[in-house]
Amino acid sequence: MKRQLIILTGADSGKAVPLDTPLFIIGRSSSANFRIDDPRVSRHHLKLQVEADRVLVEDKSSSWANLNGKRLKGVATLSCGDILEVEDTQIRFEETAEGPIAPPDDPGPSSTGTRGTQFMEPIDELLGGYEGDPEPDATRGIVGEKTRMLNPDDLPKWKAPPTSRSRSRKTVVIYSLAACVCVMAVTVACFFIMKQPSLATGDALDRYTDPVYALSVSYPSSWSRFAARPETPLMVGLGKLDEKVWTRMRVDVDRGIQYETTGLTEGFLHYQHSVKSTHVFLGSKPMTVNELSCVFYGFKLKNGQGKGLFLLNGGTRIVVECFSSASCYQEQAALFSKLLTGFTLLEMQQTLDFPLPDDGMQKMALGDPEGVEKMIDEHKRTGDALVANRNVKQDNLYRAIQEYKQALQLSIARPERAKGYRDAAIGLRSALNLYNQGIQQQRYEINRAIKEGDRETAYWAASKLLQMLPDKKDANYQETFQLLRQLSPKK
Repeated sequence: MKRQLIILTGADSGKAVPLDTPLFIIGRSSSANFRIDDPRVSRHHLKLQVEADRVLVEDKSSSWANLNGKRLKGVATLSCGDILEVEDTQIRFEETAEGPIAPPDDPGPSSTGTRGTQFMEPIDELLGGYEGDPEPDATRGIVGEKTRMLNPDDLPKWKAPPTSRSRSRKTVVIYSLAACVCVMAVTVACFFIMKQPSLATGDALDRYTDPVYALSVSYPSSWSRFAARPETPLMVGLGKLDEKVWTRMRVDVDRGIQYETTGLTEGFLHYQHSVKSTHVFLGSKPMTVNELSCVFYGFKLKNGQGKGLFLLNGGTRIVVECFSSASCYQEQAALFSKLLTGFTLLEMQQTLDFPLPDDGMQKMALGDPEGVEKMIDEHKRTGDALVANRNVKQDNLYRAIQEYKQALQLSIARPERAKGYRDAAIGLRSALNLYNQGIQQQRYEINRAIKEGDRETAYWAASKLLQMLPDKKDANYQETFQLLRQLSPKK
């Protein structure tokens, strides 16, 4: 069954997009299967699940989507000719039967279920001592009479005897020994290739996508998949942990309502405490990976070393770790970084973050808990007022975010969270959403004006954006400031 999307309106009007993946995302994100460059469109607006006998569609946005002119609610099954509408873009779903099916006696090309060239199976057969007859086209260890196994330069004192129908016993022995040496060399080479858990140049990557946790990550096609568990949906690698050389990649998830209001920095601190019996952390750094806020860190194990990625998404904690035996970690380190930075979510990340309390806050919380409670409430009420008056001054949302963060810092200054923590966390999340939407809208206005050649409109839109970004050390501020200088009217 051939399925595709026909773009009816928008920038890609007339384009045909094949539905060739089990999970197909339509949205504004650069990782979406079909991208719509419109700030009104969510990063992962529509999710299409492609199955053998049907295609399901679900609206994952914070706004809306239509199916055949009606608001899409929940999960719906697409039929041929259905029209999806996302803001100004209309998309038609088409489904047609493919060519004739091969008869039963024609097996067609075989598939192992993974992409890329697979070398593991033939190597496994060789090392397993398979002694059956080779296939007609296979390379044999003993060659024909007119095929020489060695280059004469390899044996300078050996001269090839004249061609004749009879061979001396000595010549036969030499040929046999040469063949054995070649077979043993190939066997040893294959053994070490298989045992070495590294990604060779040009090796393919498989993509693992989990619709339940809305995550996606790549791993080398040559790595084996191990049995999954509810808390570890993906475990791949090479070798056994009790061997000298091995490598692993695992994805761990944990769901809980507490993660919805847990800051990223605080959450990572809790994670460090939870695995202190197995991990020795070597350092960490907050960073952005594929538009996701996360913590990148290094760690040591009892018999190995690795790198990890920690992030929160709503009520889910996600940890991705790549690690190997100490003997091959240096060789694997670059690969681990590549795999971790390829991680992405299939929906817009829902997370918040704020600094941990300093020593002064902790001492104040222990010495005057009631006073700290009043400070938390005051910061929270100030944040609420700034959000309510966000249109009065361009930087009010930014200031509200700082107030909420102050309230949350004070809320965790004691071992137990203060009563006002949850309200302050909800306020911070709301302010962040409004702030990010406002910045995206201004960027859209700037780009639209520049494309239309309207420098004056682009200049004033950039001026407004600069006022929304009062932190001069912020990269967005510096980028906008440079753009404003370029757009400044010439005197």
